[in-house]
Amino acid sequence: MEPVVQSTSIEIAAPPDRAWAVMIAVERWPEFIETVTGVKRLDEGPLALGSRVRLRQPRVPETEYRVTELTPERSFTWVATGPGVRTTARHELTPTADGCRLTLTVEQAGE
Repeated sequence: MEPVVQSTSIEIAAPPDRAWAVMIAVERWPEFIETVTGVKRLDEGPLALGSRVRLRQPRVPETEYRVTELTPERSFTWVATGPGVRTTARHELTPTADGCRLTLTVEQAGE
C-alpha cells in the first residue's frame, strides 16, 4: 500500500511560544478541536520524546500515539500503529509576520 499523506494549515494570530504552549497541552484539545473527543495522557510530566497519549475521535477507534520527535517551540511528531496501518502525525509551527502557521501532516501507510 502506498502511503497516503494529507496536510492542512491554519494561521494563528499569536507568537509561536504561545501557540506551542496550547499545542502541547494535548489533554485540552477536546475543548477547541471538534475532531478530538477525548485525550488521555498515559504518562506524567510535559509532553516529551517517548510520551504516550490515547486519543478518541469520531468514527475512529481509540488510538494510542507515541511521540517520536520533538523540537521545543517548533514541532512534534507522534506515531500510532494499528492492524495493518501506521499513522504518523507531524504538528509544526512556522513563524509568520502576524504570528505563526500551524501545519498538521498525517501519513498513513500499510504495516
